[in-house]
Amino acid sequence: TQLGSFAVARMVRAVRLLRLARVMRMLRLMYYFKEFRKILILLGASVQTLLWSLLAILFVVYIFAVLFTQSAADHLGKMDIGSWSTDQQQLKEDFGSVERSIYTLYTAITGGRNWAEVVGGLSEIDEMHVCAFIAFISFSFLGVLNIVTSVFVECAMQSTQRHRDILVEDKKLFEQGRLQHMKAIFQLVDREDSGVVDYQELKSRLGESAPLRDYFRALGLNATDSLTLFELLDTDGSGSVTLDEFCDGFMRLHGEARAFDIHLLMQHCEKQEEKLSDF
Repeated sequence: TQLGSFAVARMVRAVRLLRLARVMRMLRLMYYFKEFRKILILLGASVQTLLWSLLAILFVVYIFAVLFTQSAADHLGKMDIGSWSTDQQQLKEDFGSVERSIYTLYTAITGGRNWAEVVGGLSEIDEMHVCAFIAFISFSFLGVLNIVTSVFVECAMQSTQRHRDILVEDKKLFEQGRLQHMKAIFQLVDREDSGVVDYQELKSRLGESAPLRDYFRALGLNATDSLTLFELLDTDGSGSVTLDEFCDGFMRLHGEARAFDIHLLMQHCEKQEEKLSDF
């Protein structure tokens, strides 16, 4: 019997170790699920914002809960328990204590309960409390929840800029997508499939193809001066541009001038000025 119990215990330990190893393998495979990793990272980074958001919602709910609880207690205290109507009993169940009022109001704004059912009990007090409850629902739906959602989303977006892995992955995906567009443009220009593009070929394609010019503009590239564009792409001065030169050149020319580019140009001008001053 003891040998059998030891064997069962060993089997249980082996099964646990296998499960642990399986979990570890899944965690290693998570590297390839970039979007899933991003969601987990953003959830972890937004926990603090989520807690503060819940606190803000509970603060608003608590204020109205105290108001409705006090009003319900004053109204029901004037009547005999045996003479309560159905709506008055519902008022007692929904707003009999602060805790019950918080639960009722929270479920009303989060979809756990139809808020129109709560109005029946409050209507036993007076119409002002019905209006106050409708104002609470409107303020919570249109104001508090939307603001909390926007703050939560903003925090998640800022977390993507602060987290190194997400920032690097987004940059890689952006560059990969732009590189695919550059390759597609090169194939449109290189009608002969020679693997190189010369100035005349680039000029003729840009002049005759309006969709190609629109494609350039959509990617933030200026193709109005074909000669200047070709000279910027043809870095080795061979008179033809290969696919690699085409893609590298357009990746450099994309977008506005950055601070690095401006400082590099200023440094180059200063060096040229020093050389001219020596003559």
